[in-house]
Amino acid sequence: MSSTPPFVPPRRCYIVDMFSHEAAYYLFTNPLNFDPTTFRYSFWPDDRPDANLICLAGMPADAQDQPNSRLCVLDFSLSPGLGPVIPQRLWTPTGRVSNRQLQLPIWFFNISGGLGLPLVSAAAGHVEMLACAQERMEFGGAHSTHIRINWPGYDEWHRQVRTRDETAEQRPITRDRWARHVGRSVELFLQQCGTPTGYADPRWQVGPNGNIVRENIVVIGAVHVHAGSWQPILQLMYNNVYVH
Repeated sequence: MSSTPPFVPPRRCYIVDMFSHEAAYYLFTNPLNFDPTTFRYSFWPDDRPDANLICLAGMPADAQDQPNSRLCVLDFSLSPGLGPVIPQRLWTPTGRVSNRQLQLPIWFFNISGGLGLPLVSAAAGHVEMLACAQERMEFGGAHSTHIRINWPGYDEWHRQVRTRDETAEQRPITRDRWARHVGRSVELFLQQCGTPTGYADPRWQVGPNGNIVRENIVVIGAVHVHAGSWQPILQLMYNNVYVH
């Protein structure tokens, strides 16, 4: 990975908190191929000072000389009033590395303008509060992908899901269906993860012997980390889940 990144978030941001500062910088500038000299922070939406969120935006390295090129949103500041982001290790393949272009993160905004859906709602498909629910997502033409979870203290977990619908045209699935795929995957991980491997930080232990259950979790979105692999962005609902 790259050396010390040349940007410092003005607030804590989702992908930076999830993967670490250095790993997020690597993801933005290498697989996603964004030019770090174009990175900027602004209020979102529309750069209004009264907006609730700050976004990190940048421009692809190959787009600066193209007419009508625009900054793309890469990350957002943490939603106020919620707990910490679940840290994960950035997933990387052990074999041949694909050079296929990655897609931008997919975010789950709710209709009140905030980020995130309760896990229990997303997993059950109760996404009435999801904004732009019928917008079709971009998966780079793939018909399926893997949702991968590198929850701290547990073995890496993954699940394959379809990214095309069942129509004759096999169109890309909509945001609400993707939210359900992500939510259901996280729910299955919580059911199947078993006991922690070796020493596990008690802050992130799940299940009846830990501090985290499905009702504690908010699904914020998902990050494309490699061709055919996404990792969910997860945040705890409260700051006081960790008692000790």
